[in-house]
Amino acid sequence: MVRLLAEQPTLLAIMLAILGGGCVYGWLQTGKRPAAVIGLICFALIPAGYLLAANWETDRERLTTLVHSTAAAVEANDVDGVLAFIDPAQPEIRERAASEMPKYTFTRTEIGQVRSIKFVQNAVPPEAQVDLTVNFTGGLQSGEFAGQNASRRVVLRCRKQNDRWYISDYTHLPVIGGPDGFTPNSELTRSYRAP
Repeated sequence: MVRLLAEQPTLLAIMLAILGGGCVYGWLQTGKRPAAVIGLICFALIPAGYLLAANWETDRERLTTLVHSTAAAVEANDVDGVLAFIDPAQPEIRERAASEMPKYTFTRTEIGQVRSIKFVQNAVPPEAQVDLTVNFTGGLQSGEFAGQNASRRVVLRCRKQNDRWYISDYTHLPVIGGPDGFTPNSELTRSYRAP
């Protein structure tokens, strides 16, 4: 229900319009005033639904913003910018990112598809796993593969602290298949190994 209210205002508006239209039609057929009042209330709630959606940021939307902001920092080759999105309570993940980022040079990074955002049930603090495809242009810092267009599957484990989402672990893999020579060693990587 929260997702309908906060993230899908057009679907909510359609549902309210159908309900309101049905009530007004019922009033026209029966002459019962309560049906007209309910119908008008439904129509009046349509702009309120859009206003609510515009002002209510859900965790799913915050995670999407985190993903896009991180991609922008990667595209700028800004190691400190990327580290700002990694959980300060995870020094080993921060060190891995700080050592891995300088190996590559990016000129374009964009989110191709968010495959899934799954929230970990009963996790305290709240956690989610974001699985996405990233399209990029870049290469190795050494100059090899410079200007190559490629795609990678990126899996992020995220944790919410003080009303802000941070990346608490990450891995990247080929879009199809398991880990390759570029995939960092991570707890997330082990779950994607072929049997």
